[in-house]
Parts: sequence; C-alpha cells; structure tokens
Amino acid sequence: MPLSATSRGTFETAKGDDALRSGCLEPLKKLRSEVERQESIAHITQAEHEVVQLFDTAQGRIQAFVRKAVEVKPDEGTGSEIPTLKPVVKTVRPIKPATLVKTAYLETQQDVDHFLDALKHELEDAIAKNERIQIR
Repeated sequence: MPLSATSRGTFETAKGDDALRSGCLEPLKKLRSEVERQESIAHITQAEHEVVQLFDTAQGRIQAFVRKAVEVKPDEGTGSEIPTLKPVVKTVRPIKPATLVKTAYLETQQDVDHFLDALKHELEDAIAKNERIQIR
C-alpha cells in the first residue's frame, strides 16, 4: 500500500494545514529512515506492524481535523451568504477477513458460506454507514 500517495490524496481532500501534514507524516518518515538502516528481518517485520498503527493514527487525526472544520461556523458578521464547502473525508473501516472465521481452515461448503456471509455483512455495514473500506 503506497502510504504517501494515500496520505497525499487524503490531505488534499481534507484541505489539511502544514501542522496536520507534519504531524501525520513525520512519524512515518522517521520510521522509514530507521528501516532503511535496519538489517534484521525481525526488526523490519516489527516496523511493518508499527507503520500500520502510525497510518491508522494519521487517518484518525485527519478525520478529527475534518470534523472540527465542519463544526466551525462561518463568521456571521461578514454578511457573506456564500456557503463554504467543507471537505468530505470518509471514516476508514479496516476489515480483516481472517478475523471473521473461527478456524484456521475452511473445509466445507458451510464454512465457506458462513465466512462469505460474515464478510458480506461487514462490507454492507460499512457502506451503509458511509465508511471507506480498507481490506487488510
């Protein structure tokens, strides 16, 4: 998943300021520079898990920024009647298909049907809530 491309698009949509951009991207850049110097597979694997957490934190900060921007009312003292359009950034719902099964293997058609029903339910619930789905 190219995080920089995803983040850049989200920043543009959210119309985020430099503080938001820096607060979200600097931890990712720092981790990247650490991984570039790393030779241990175990440490690189640990960094992979850390980057997902940092990405989720950045998404949360962007979503909080957008919610706060929407809450701000235009100054009524200006007499301006032109409505200000607010950016729309959907909440991201990560869906992990492996967590939807109770066993490590699907062995019967019934196992497959239960898994697909659970997955379909999760996907439809996210769409009904106007959320953006990220498959992990």
